[in-house]
Amino acid sequence: MISSAAAELAPEEVGIIAVKSSRESLAVASYYAKVRNVPKQQIFTIDVPPGKDISYADWQQSVKPAIRRWLGESGLH
Repeated sequence: MISSAAAELAPEEVGIIAVKSSRESLAVASYYAKVRNVPKQQIFTIDVPPGKDISYADWQQSVKPAIRRWLGESGLH
């Protein structure tokens, strides 16, 4: 069994994803970063319509690669 302390991520190990055009999403991301001491540069914004579903094809072709690229560039993989 793993203790909860051992399972927690340090702030520098956390990436936060927010919807770029959603004020609410950006506010939640900013708040979470603040209360968890996650550096602001570890907030990644994605360009998808707020409050809408995206197709699997859009996820595979644009969103997923963008997140993977950001994770690699930020060292958060």
